[in-house]
Amino acid sequence: MRASAPRLTLALLGAAFAASGCASSPPGDARPGARDREIAALRACEPPAPGPVPDGADDAARCLADDPLACRRAADRLLRDPRAGSAESERALALLERACRACEGDACYLAGSMLDMGFGVGKDERRANDHYVRGCALASPDACHALGVNQELGVAQPASAADAAATYRRACDLGSLPGCTALGTMYARGLGVAGNMPEARLLWEVTCEHDEPRACAHLGFLFASGTGGVPQDTSKAASLFARACMGGDGRSCEGLGLFYLAGEGVSHDGDRARRLFQIACDAGAGTACARLQAGTEPE
Repeated sequence: MRASAPRLTLALLGAAFAASGCASSPPGDARPGARDREIAALRACEPPAPGPVPDGADDAARCLADDPLACRRAADRLLRDPRAGSAESERALALLERACRACEGDACYLAGSMLDMGFGVGKDERRANDHYVRGCALASPDACHALGVNQELGVAQPASAADAAATYRRACDLGSLPGCTALGTMYARGLGVAGNMPEARLLWEVTCEHDEPRACAHLGFLFASGTGGVPQDTSKAASLFARACMGGDGRSCEGLGLFYLAGEGVSHDGDRARRLFQIACDAGAGTACARLQAGTEPE
């Protein structure tokens, strides 16, 4: 007997929201404090005037003369070199940190990312978070999104859904698609903000139109289950999962595989389902790996 796609996707909907990185942390204290005063000062940051450099000077020399964009270019050149080792990575980090101190917000984000992932340098989440704080204050949308994730999950600071929601909002206002998607998730779950599914759905619809995979995934789960104020529509859900899967969202590949396995919203295709489960498994979706090991034919 062929399995029911709605029943399968309802279970997957819960798993996807649980795996979306949303911590059920209590609202934080939003009263102004020392951190707020520091951020206000950072927003008023004025980069130093570049010093004189000789004609033909390279970006490293221009960086030393306080040209933050030259620092970023020099760092990028070092990191793109296939022969680069730890010494080059450390030098690139130093260049990015110099640009960050000179009020270049995106350089703060890049330096934070290197420290967050341990990319050629020692992993240091607290130092990375400090760079995200500075970068977000300097209007880097990526830094704001990264800071919001840390605030939500309690990385290098106490977890605070209220702080995370406020930071995701800033990231979204600055143009971060993942930030808008994350803000939508906070509205959907009532974390740090009053629950508001229509607002969540609107944020996801806008960002999915710009091919943000997690937003398309969230919408897919809504249409698969007929929740969130939308009718159940397995064909639309399958289309959204396909879009998210193409964008690299492993759980959406798994969800699409379930539809092909059950023949709901799409024609039944066991071979395609297995290929999608393999893609999802390779992307880190553990339940897809388990499906492959257990076999993919519906009961």
